[in-house]
Parts: sequence; structure tokens; C-alpha cells
Amino acid sequence: MCGLVIEAYALSSITPTACGDSAPTDSRRPTPTEGGLACAESLNSTLVQREVERTLVRTFTLIYCQSGKYPDVVAAAKKIPSVVSTFSVHGRCDAVIVAKHEKYEDIGKFALQLNAIPGVSAHETLVGFG
Repeated sequence: MCGLVIEAYALSSITPTACGDSAPTDSRRPTPTEGGLACAESLNSTLVQREVERTLVRTFTLIYCQSGKYPDVVAAAKKIPSVVSTFSVHGRCDAVIVAKHEKYEDIGKFALQLNAIPGVSAHETLVGFG
């Protein structure tokens, strides 16, 4: 939440005159167009998007596959809507799945979806904070 307050404070130093044309109150600060943004409204939508991202629950699931089933498991996992990325790793597990969920209850449903994938022998889900 502190990051949002700091970014909102930065917005208060920009006085919008027209979309894409802003006059900073402090001459040392760049205008939104110099930063690559079209107008002050774009800054507001960026802040809203960041706040939405902060409310999502991010999980990192370690997948243990049956021998020779890794490609099938990863292909099936990529079809789950909450999955952001999958990749193989060296170590005790065979793959890691990164997913984002709207609420904590969705993690249980996600675990059931993983259990239904043929070739998954076990999995361990880590929940990210921050």
C-alpha cells in the first residue's frame, strides 16, 4: 500500500492542462509525455492496474511428474486459466507453475485441477506474499 501512496503523491505534482500535455509544478520532474505516457489519465489507469495486481494471490507450485510425463503435464497445466507460466527445473521437482488467483479459496480449486492431470505424482504449492 505504501507504494501506491508514493505514486499517488508523484501524481499530485503534475498539473494536467490537456491530454498528452502536462505542466509539472516542479521543473525537475519530467512530464508524463516524456515518461512515455500519453496523458495524466494514463497514470491513473496504471495505478489502478497495479492495485488490482496487488490483490491477486500469487502461487508457485512445485510439480513432481511420473517418468516421461513432463511434456503432457506442462501442456495440460497451461490450459488452466489462472496459470501465468510454467517451466522445468533441476532438483527434486520436475516443473514449477506460477499462477495468480483472485482469492485464497481459488487455490484449493487450482490444487484439484492439478490433481486431475494425468502424470502428476505430487505437487506442493507455495503462496507468495507482497
